[in-house]
Parts: sequence; C-alpha cells; structure tokens
Amino acid sequence: MKVWRWWAKALGEKASKCDKESYDTGTIINQLKSTFTMKYQVKYLKPKKKTYSKQIATFYTIEDATLWEKYIQTQGCKESEIIVLIKS
Repeated sequence: MKVWRWWAKALGEKASKCDKESYDTGTIINQLKSTFTMKYQVKYLKPKKKTYSKQIATFYTIEDATLWEKYIQTQGCKESEIIVLIKS
C-alpha cells in the first residue's frame, strides 16, 4: 500500500475507488491516530508596516487549519503552508 494513500485518507479524502483498499487504509489510519497525536501547523508571513513577521498557528483538525489558511490569505498574508506534526 502506498504511503500517499494513507495521508489522503488522513486528510479526509477517499484513498481509492476500491472499497476494500479504502477500508484497509482507513483501519490503518485509525490505528495510527489512536497511537499518535496529529496536529497541524499553519506557518505564514503576516504583513507589518514595512516587512513581514513569521507566524505559526497550531490546530488539532485539518479542517480548522485549512479554514485558517484561507482566512489569513484574505488578510494579505504570504507564503502560507500547512505542516503535519505527529507525536507518540
């Protein structure tokens, strides 16, 4: 099984058109989530008067992180990225 499919499932996407593969991937992701804590960080540059300041916001769900990223982009922030943090 390919690692990218696990991440797709972790982010809420269906991992495959095949139901069995999606079920297997979902089972593995649920085991990983119960073993590890997943957090999502949004890193971005916030505009100041003449420069930008580096900012980091941490979320427990990918949905919250993506909503925040969309919001900060409307506020003129640049170079935003979402990073997945995994802790055991």
